[in-house]
Amino acid sequence: ENNFTREQPNIDNVDILMGNTKDEGSFFLWYYFNQTANCRLNMKDQPMTGSCSVSESAFNTIVQNVSDIYGKDNDWQDKVKEHYRGSDSNRTEVTQKFLTDLLFDCGLKQFADNITESKKNEPYVYDFRHRSNEKNSTWPVSFGTVHAALIEFLFGRPFRYPNHYDSTTLNDEKRMSQEIMELYGKFADKGKPADKWEPYKQNEKKVMILNSGFSVNSSLPYSYKESGYGSNCDWLINRFEQEVRMPKKPAKSDSKTKRS
Repeated sequence: ENNFTREQPNIDNVDILMGNTKDEGSFFLWYYFNQTANCRLNMKDQPMTGSCSVSESAFNTIVQNVSDIYGKDNDWQDKVKEHYRGSDSNRTEVTQKFLTDLLFDCGLKQFADNITESKKNEPYVYDFRHRSNEKNSTWPVSFGTVHAALIEFLFGRPFRYPNHYDSTTLNDEKRMSQEIMELYGKFADKGKPADKWEPYKQNEKKVMILNSGFSVNSSLPYSYKESGYGSNCDWLINRFEQEVRMPKKPAKSDSKTKRS
C-alpha cells in the first residue's frame, strides 16, 4: 500500500546521467553489521583508520539477516553463498560486494534496463572509482571508494577547503573535482556528459569507469566496465525491493539479530 514506485514510471523522454561508487557496500557493512563484521575503526584519526574482518560464520549470519529482511528462502541463501564464495583472505571484500550488488548496483542496472526498453531515453551510467584523500571524512583504505564519494568532487570541495587535503595530493584532488564538475555541467547543458561517452543500451551495456585518470576531453578511448553488471541481479533482488524492504537504521546492536 505504501509502495509509491512504479514498474512503468511516468517520465518525459529525457536522457539520464547516473551511477554508483565502486565500493558502495563497504560503509553499509559497517553501518548495519559492525559487530558481526568485527569492524574496529578509530574515527578520531584523520583520516580514519581501521578495518572490518568478516569470518565465514559472520558472512552466513549476514546472509541470514538479509534473507529475513527480504523474505527470501533457503535456496536464495544457498545461491548467495555459492556466488559470493570467499576465502579467509578476501571474505570481507566479498561481503562488501554482496551488499554493493544488493543495495545499489542491481537497482541501478534494473532502472537503466527499464529506461532503455522505451528506446526513447539514453542513460549514461558510470562507476566512480577515485578514492578521496580528504583528511576529515575519508574512510579507511580497506573501505575503497565509499558511498557518496563523488559528491565532494561535484561540489568542488578540494577548491573550497584545500587545507582539508594533503598538499602532496591536493592538485590531483582538484583535477578530479574539475573533471566531475565539467562532466555534470556538460550533461546539464548538452544532454551528454562527454562527446565520446557511449550510452547504456539494451544490446551494449556500457558503464563508464571514472577513475583517477579519467578526463572528459581525453584523446584516448574511455574505459568501460566489462559486461556492465552481473546476471546475478536477476535472482538476487527484485526491482524496487531495496526501497520497500531495507530498514532505514540498524538495530542498536546488530548482535541481537545473530542466529546460531
